[in-house]
Amino acid sequence: MPEVSVILPAYNASESIGRAVHSLLDQTFRAIEVIVVDDGSTDDTGLIVQRIRDPRIRLVQCPHRHVVAAANTTIEFARGPLIARMDADDFSHPRRLEKQVDLLYRRDLDVVSCQVHIINSMGQVASTMQRYERWINEETIAGEQILALRFVEFPLVNPTIMARRSYFEMGFR
Repeated sequence: MPEVSVILPAYNASESIGRAVHSLLDQTFRAIEVIVVDDGSTDDTGLIVQRIRDPRIRLVQCPHRHVVAAANTTIEFARGPLIARMDADDFSHPRRLEKQVDLLYRRDLDVVSCQVHIINSMGQVASTMQRYERWINEETIAGEQILALRFVEFPLVNPTIMARRSYFEMGFR
């Protein structure tokens, strides 16, 4: 059984899905499953995922219903007691899951998230997103800040969240 089920909704993500999946398979924390839900893609997204030979990958294909419905569908297939989110156009630091699992258990938390570095498709800093990146990385460090900011904008970046399954089952999606 995996310790972490990573939920990865994808729609027409043929240019980025391979990098996203490999960044998860190459994690230092190995007790994972990666559940990719192909949300009715009209490109080669599903085929690219099928070609990646790793028993930790599961591909779920469904009609196009958009990212929230796709993510919710994927949660139903998750087997791990911890659920992590990621999007098809993102990639994770190799120690992301290791550090998040450690922090979640060590501090007895329900949800953890992490900082982000926003780059464009060419791997360069996305200058148009620097203000948002700074807000996420500097102004949402403490739990009190996160609680206060939740009324302004959800201060955790969805593709960086890891939570106990029970948190997702309570309706957080």
